[in-house]
Amino acid sequence: MAEFCSIEEQITIACGDEYATSGLGLIYLAPVKSIDESGVTAGGVIHDFSAFALKNSEKWSVLEGKIDTLSYGAESSKDGQGLAYTPTIEGYTPSNDEIKSAALEKLANQRLVAIVKLNVKDSATGNNKAIVIGYDNKRGIGAGAHFTFNPIIEAENGTKNGYDFTLVSNAGESPRFANFGITAEDGSTGESVLFGSAT
Repeated sequence: MAEFCSIEEQITIACGDEYATSGLGLIYLAPVKSIDESGVTAGGVIHDFSAFALKNSEKWSVLEGKIDTLSYGAESSKDGQGLAYTPTIEGYTPSNDEIKSAALEKLANQRLVAIVKLNVKDSATGNNKAIVIGYDNKRGIGAGAHFTFNPIIEAENGTKNGYDFTLVSNAGESPRFANFGITAEDGSTGESVLFGSAT
């Protein structure tokens, strides 16, 4: 075993990095127990997943939050066993109703894996980049994310009427990028979505 890991990369600020575009897009969710771990491929040199399969041809559910409310953050801590990360997604989805409420209850009743679409394009493919939360290459499904939500109906007309939500994972590594395709639920046969360098 090597005494240390060589660091040969240079982390510099390139043209456009000074004011990099931020923002999150759609969030694709699946129960962590629906992951077919034999169909997951984690990169060695590149910090990504290049394949990610669900059992029984399950489709990914879509959660759309108001674009100006979505945020991603992570805390990290270090102990004798290495780094631990707590990636968190927060957002708001408008309009209280019984169908949306029932769907959110399903999400809250199980641990999840999430693919979070970023408002940044891959330069080669034009696909949106995305990160995976709720599954990692160290803890596997043990990194499954917990989903909580709160219905909000504020008193004044024109104010909040909807659901605040939070998705939190406890991971053994920082979120990996998604470089694969999925089938997302669309009420029919499913919509094909590609992320990152996937073609």
